[in-house]
Amino acid sequence: MNVDAIAAEVAAAVGLAEGPAGVIDVLRVIAREEPVATRDLARGTELPVPIVTAVCNELRKRGVVDRSRPVRLTPAGREALAGTAGTGQPGLRGQCPHCEGLGLTVPDSLAALVPALETVAAGVPAAKLGLDQTHCTVVTKLLRVLRMHEAGALGGRRIILLGDDDLVSVAIAAFAESVGPSARPSRLAVVDTDPDLLGYLGAELARFGVAAEVIEHDLRQPLLPGLLGGFDVACTDPPYTVEGARLFLSRAVSALADGGGAHVFFSFGARRPEETLETQILIAEMGLVVRSLVPGFNHYEGAGILGGTSHLYHLRTTPDSEPVLTGEHSGPLYTADSRVAAVRPYRCAGCGAVHLVGPGVRWPHIADLKSAGCPECGGTVMRPKARSSVKPADLRKAMDSSVEPADPRKAMDSSVGPADLSEAEGSTVGPADPGEAEGSAVGPADLSEAEGSSIGPAGSQGSDNSKRRVAAPSGAGGPAVSAPLESLQSHDTQLAAARFRVRPAGERDLDAIAAFEVEIARVSFGDEAVDDPALHRKRVAAALGKAGEVTLVAEVAAGEGPGRPVGWAWLSGRTNSLTGDRYGNFRSLATADVPGRSEVAELLMAAVLSAASEAGYSHLTGKVHAGNLGMRTLYAKFGFHAAHLTMERRPGEDQP
Repeated sequence: MNVDAIAAEVAAAVGLAEGPAGVIDVLRVIAREEPVATRDLARGTELPVPIVTAVCNELRKRGVVDRSRPVRLTPAGREALAGTAGTGQPGLRGQCPHCEGLGLTVPDSLAALVPALETVAAGVPAAKLGLDQTHCTVVTKLLRVLRMHEAGALGGRRIILLGDDDLVSVAIAAFAESVGPSARPSRLAVVDTDPDLLGYLGAELARFGVAAEVIEHDLRQPLLPGLLGGFDVACTDPPYTVEGARLFLSRAVSALADGGGAHVFFSFGARRPEETLETQILIAEMGLVVRSLVPGFNHYEGAGILGGTSHLYHLRTTPDSEPVLTGEHSGPLYTADSRVAAVRPYRCAGCGAVHLVGPGVRWPHIADLKSAGCPECGGTVMRPKARSSVKPADLRKAMDSSVEPADPRKAMDSSVGPADLSEAEGSTVGPADPGEAEGSAVGPADLSEAEGSSIGPAGSQGSDNSKRRVAAPSGAGGPAVSAPLESLQSHDTQLAAARFRVRPAGERDLDAIAAFEVEIARVSFGDEAVDDPALHRKRVAAALGKAGEVTLVAEVAAGEGPGRPVGWAWLSGRTNSLTGDRYGNFRSLATADVPGRSEVAELLMAAVLSAASEAGYSHLTGKVHAGNLGMRTLYAKFGFHAAHLTMERRPGEDQP
């Protein structure tokens, strides 16, 4: 077995920008840590989870990686790697076991801040995916503040945060209250474009007695005059695009005082080599010097495509530091904006309405738009317009019903990768009621782009359930699920029904459903997943046609692959053993990685609500991982609210 030759083959098959060296990196981490979960493998290699998954699948085909999970080498692969350069020594690691290479830990004296900040974080407004928001963990918030403290960039300093959906300003205030006046900044300003977030921040900062400046401002416009040159420290965690780095670093330098020595704490995720190089060139062009770079310093809730982490750069200004951008920024910025070039506007000949066609929007192909008809007048004659007329804001608006990849702020170009189920549509649902206990070993799903986010089994009591009283959305409560979906009068579901249809699941669908459930199990339970398709097939087959079980599939109604299942939903009727109430408990909701998958999810959800209303259930419940922002958004859109919280403790994990 020639590992170098195999690495070249795999890199070519996957289209890996890092080339064969990237494959060797994957093998090195596997050899060092096997068995290793895909998410941890992604973190160790700084590659997106879908790319790592694709690489491992190619290595499985060649007999280097075993077909079992978590990821491990075959005996032949292990033997071949022993003599291959660059794969290291298995089991030999020099990383600090206490700080895991971050260089910092939260001291015991500050441990009490963690639960206090968790309470604050629990109330933060939901992340806005259109603004590439994703919240970092509470420990990351504290470690960022500690890094600033260690660098002399906290007490007595003038600090500006350019975007703060991570609530670092609140962590600074809590830190100062705990440590004392010596840790309090002399000036603290937060600039963000999200009014909901700013309102929440203002209230929380006031509770800590901090007179912070909370400013609503779109950083695509130049900084306000009162902010120019007025700070010693700038912190930013921008959209992970080169344009995001250029804009936010420029605004940071503009905000800092002249003369050199000011601090910039810049969080940025791993990118393709050419984009990383471009970002580093930007840093040098602005006269910034790198004092430190800690890979994987930041951990995010539900951010999975990059393994849920990003790097922390500590930069210092020099006397020659200048922003590369001082005026307005009108080009792409957020991850959705990068799709502008592939999207084309079409004008309806009947009414003149303009509709966008391309990847990531409602109509991936012009045939889809013509088939559905203009939503304004029903016309089918469309005339193309110039692509240059597509504005980023229009694109984001068109994508409102489509959820970004699992790591919204850190989304990658993942054209390679498994046919995952989207985070937006993947749902984990468990028992809904303290009076009920289900001991399902292969519970349903929290899908997050196959990045391996894990939750406990579905039978956990006191689970973090979303709950909805059954009052179907406007017009959605009429017929049984076997009736045509046109009876659901919502505008979105009517449009989606032109491309997809929902029907009861049958025996012919069992193989496709079992594949959904296997992927669900792997994503939800990681190393503990039961991934035998036969077991899942048997489990689902027992529910088909059974009283109280709603089992639905979505299929392509027209175009390529009619009849092919592209979504799956399962709701079980339950009875509260204490009150006798009948309610519905979500078991699974998943879609394939197809254009319009968020539409499929909404169709399935609407159909389930219709069936639940017909059955007379008092309420519906569904379990979802706290970090699964996409599914939480879908639940909220259909009127669910958080009702319970699952607490989990596993011996040996994260224990002091």
